[in-house]
Amino acid sequence: MKRLLFLLGLLLVLVTIGLSVSAETPAQPASAIYIIEYDELVEIEPLLAYDLWQDRVTDGSIRLRLTDAEFATLAPQFPNLTLDEVQTAYLNDTARTFGDEGCYRTVEETATSLATLEATYPSLISTLDIGDSYEKATVGGLPGYDILTYILTNENANVPLPKPILLILSTVHAREYTPAEFATRFSEHLLTNYGVDPDITWMLDYYAVHIIPQGNPDGRKLVEVGTSWRKNRNPNFCGAGNFGIDLNRNASYQWGLSDGSSGSECSNLYRGPFAGSEVETSAFEDYALSVLSDQRADDFTSAAPITTTGVFLTMHSYGPSILPTWSWTDIRDNPNYEQLMTFGRKMAFYNDYLVKGTDAGFPSPASGSHDDFVYGELGVPSYTYELGTTFSQPCADFEDSIYPDNLDAVLYAFKQTRQPYLTSDAPDVLDVQLTFEGNTTTNLLSVTQGAVVTLTATVDETRFHQDNFYQSQNLEVIVSEVITAANYTIDAPDWVMGTVVQPMSALDGAFDEMSESVQTTIDTSDMTYGKHTIFVTATDATGKTGAPTAIFLNVEIPLAVGLSSAETSTLPIPLLTTLVVIALLAIITKRRFPSSDR
Repeated sequence: MKRLLFLLGLLLVLVTIGLSVSAETPAQPASAIYIIEYDELVEIEPLLAYDLWQDRVTDGSIRLRLTDAEFATLAPQFPNLTLDEVQTAYLNDTARTFGDEGCYRTVEETATSLATLEATYPSLISTLDIGDSYEKATVGGLPGYDILTYILTNENANVPLPKPILLILSTVHAREYTPAEFATRFSEHLLTNYGVDPDITWMLDYYAVHIIPQGNPDGRKLVEVGTSWRKNRNPNFCGAGNFGIDLNRNASYQWGLSDGSSGSECSNLYRGPFAGSEVETSAFEDYALSVLSDQRADDFTSAAPITTTGVFLTMHSYGPSILPTWSWTDIRDNPNYEQLMTFGRKMAFYNDYLVKGTDAGFPSPASGSHDDFVYGELGVPSYTYELGTTFSQPCADFEDSIYPDNLDAVLYAFKQTRQPYLTSDAPDVLDVQLTFEGNTTTNLLSVTQGAVVTLTATVDETRFHQDNFYQSQNLEVIVSEVITAANYTIDAPDWVMGTVVQPMSALDGAFDEMSESVQTTIDTSDMTYGKHTIFVTATDATGKTGAPTAIFLNVEIPLAVGLSSAETSTLPIPLLTTLVVIALLAIITKRRFPSSDR
């Protein structure tokens, strides 16, 4: 009853907040997206004061959102401004995509969905209020919003602490439709598959995901009613025009150092009056510093150790790419550059995104970004995900490709969370199978105690994104190694103290390739009754062992008297034990008190 009252109270607050869209909302004039090609950035510097229709300035061409009046003013000065019909069509699509009629949840619906998950899975998800939006923090202003973090992990798991953390921040740029919905669906996918998917189950036991789905809820609320809005809702700069601060230029690490942020108050790239000036920024930074470990010296040249734990992803759109930090300067100046590129390209194997960054695909820096803050302060590998092909992504695109493609990529990132620099540069394990008497499964196999089952898998060090782009930009850093071993453990991964590591064999007789098929047999005679988790890992010639992939093995009690194998396999262990005891008592009783019938 208390949980129900909590949810009803939360819904009432959310509905009230949903009515609080600012009366200061500027009118949305008729506009279109234009593209301009250039050779040197200096040629188009006057255009950067307008609405940049992309997250950063890119090499050779940029897109701008211009009103009819703005275009009429600029066209004589820049005759090569041309209409981008595709992006303009996205912009002017009047079909609503938020709420009940669309695929994107509103700020309130996001909170309601995650509150429902918490009510359904109370031991797997909890909510933490880490701060306030500008409007909520301002006395006498609009109601505004809490900045909410959702912590996904099995709180009851008996595992080593502290747990490694995957931290995800979404939608600090309000008009980018896809990130908040992706983060919410990712949460739903993890929780609904706990206990069903072996990998998700062990990852939520041993790791934690901290998700901030709405990093700029004030701005997002404005977008939901049809206004193209990027920044937060701080009205103290730029008067009644394009006010607010770009939160992804406001972070307090290397703030204000580059042309990729702006000191002009009306610019969409306005970095704010000082580093970390915004309440949304300080809420995120304080939280990141409180939950992620500091593993790097406070200078620009010291690398984080190969054993660094944790991963940070900041989700944006658009321009399908994965951007490793640094953002404030050339990514190749990052002391963990090779590890970051390798991990990035391992993720990109799943979504076919380019892994690139400043001076290698995005020539304009972006100082004051969240990923630079997390890596710079803590050494945790940090990436900006640019999802999809436009800010206002149509629902069909999101449903058909953007969400499913990136789901596997982020699941991969979650799996590497314990030691991402090391395990992402080691063999991956896939196609794990258990077989008994011709019955093969990739998820769960049930056998009676005493059965000998066959465990097989493929181990591979060649699963990374490949494209001519990397060589052309001098970004080719991955070197695949020969696999030298594969192993398995039962009920705990190999890094847990006391876990017995068992070898597997190469099917072709020798470990001498970058991809191998491996197998072994497991005798269940000494295994306890119930569901077990089998973890498989592989090691390469450099001695690096990758993250495990798991499968379930359920060991059942031998057949009870009078029941078939099919019947006993569906009975819970306590009931089976009771049936066995009853059967034994019946036999003893019959022997001690034989029937007098003749």
